[in-house]
Amino acid sequence: MTAEGYIVITLLLGFGFLAAAAGLLVITRRHNREIKALQQELLQERQRMNHTESERRGLSGQLEAARRSLSGSERRIYELEGELRRRQAEVDQRIGELHQARLSLEQERQRIIEEDQRKRKLEEENRTRLWALHEQETQRKLRELCGRSELSFLSFDNSSLPGDFDASLKPDFMIRFLDQYVIFDAKHSASQNLSGYIAGQAQLTARKLSRSAQQDQFYPRIFFVIPSLDIGALKTLSFYEGGYHFHCICPESLEAVLVLFKLLEQYEFAASCNPQDREHIVRVIAALQQQIRYQNAVNVISSFRGIQALSSQEVLDSDMRRCIDDIRRNMRIENFTPSQLKRLIQDEQALREELLTLVTPQKASVEEEDMDEAKGY
Repeated sequence: MTAEGYIVITLLLGFGFLAAAAGLLVITRRHNREIKALQQELLQERQRMNHTESERRGLSGQLEAARRSLSGSERRIYELEGELRRRQAEVDQRIGELHQARLSLEQERQRIIEEDQRKRKLEEENRTRLWALHEQETQRKLRELCGRSELSFLSFDNSSLPGDFDASLKPDFMIRFLDQYVIFDAKHSASQNLSGYIAGQAQLTARKLSRSAQQDQFYPRIFFVIPSLDIGALKTLSFYEGGYHFHCICPESLEAVLVLFKLLEQYEFAASCNPQDREHIVRVIAALQQQIRYQNAVNVISSFRGIQALSSQEVLDSDMRRCIDDIRRNMRIENFTPSQLKRLIQDEQALREELLTLVTPQKASVEEEDMDEAKGY
C-alpha cells in the first residue's frame, strides 16, 4: 500500500473519526438537552409533588378537621335525633290527647245535640199537650159562661152541632146570636211561626165559610182563642179575609166578649119590644131603682142612729167605758164570706129560706133533765 493510500485511509479515518465525534457531539448535546429537559421536568415534578404534598397535608388537615367536625356533627346529629325522637313522642302524645279531646268534644257535641233534640221534642210534646188542654179549657170556659143566668146563650161545640149544620165545618164552639152563629176557635200549632199559622188559618176558615151553603148564618166576626202566654208573639191581632173579620183574643177576654154580645142582644131585644113589653121593663127598672134607693136610705138612717147610740155611752163611768173599749178592741170582726154572698145573691130561693129561718121561731134546745125537773114543779 502506498503512502497516498495511507494518507487517504488516514484522512478517511480522520474524517470518519471527526464525523463520529461530530455525531457523538451532536448526540451528546441532544442528550444533554434531553437531560436538562428531564431535569427541568423532574424539578417541575418535584415542585408539583411538593405542592401536591402541601395540598395533601392541607387536605389531611382539612380531612382531620372534617373528621373532628364530622364527629361533632355526628354527636350533634345524635343529640338532634334524640331531641327529634323526644319531640316526636311529645307530638304523638299531643296528637293522641288532641284526638282524645276531639273525640270527647264530638261526644259532648253529640250529647248536646241529642239533649237539645230531646228538649225540643219535650217542648213540642208539652206544647201539643198544652194546646190540647187549651182547646178543652176554652170549650169548658165557654160552656160555663154561656150557662150563667146573666148571659144564657144557646151554645154548640164540635161534638154537638145543630142538626142542619154544614158537616164540612167543625168549629170548636159557637153561640147563637140574633139568628146567627158566632164562631170561637181555639187555635194551636206546633210551628214556631204562630203569626204565619194564624194568618193561614184565617184564610182557610174564610174560604170554607164562603163556600158553605149556610154562609149567611155565620156572624161576620170570628174569634180565635190563643193562650195568654202565646198571644204576645202575634204582631197582628185582627185579620180581614173573604168578607170576615178575625180577632185573636186570650181566654181571659171571653167573658167580656160574651157580655158585649149579650148587651147587643138586649139592645136588639129592646128595639123589637112592643109598647106593653116596654112598659113592663120600665116598671121593673123603676121598682129596682126604688128598692135600691130605699135600701140606701135605710142604711144611712141606721148608720146615723148607730152613731147616736155610740155617742150615748158618754154618760157611762170612765172606768166602765175603758173596760168596754178594751173588750171591743179584742173582739173579732165578723164578716161575710164571698160564697155566702154569692149564694144569697144568685139564688132567690135560698134567700127566702134564710129569711124564713130568721123570722120562724125555733124549738128551744133544752136538755131532757131540765124538762123533767120543770115538769116536777
